[in-house]
Amino acid sequence: MYKTEIITVKSHMSRKVSRERRKGKLNFEH
Repeated sequence: MYKTEIITVKSHMSRKVSRERRKGKLNFEH
C-alpha cells in the first residue's frame, strides 16, 4: 500500500467519523 493511499483513507475515515459524530451516531472517540 502506498503512503498517499493510506493518507487518503485516513482523511476520508476521519471526515466520515466527524460527520457521523455530528449526527450523534457515534459515542466513541478516536
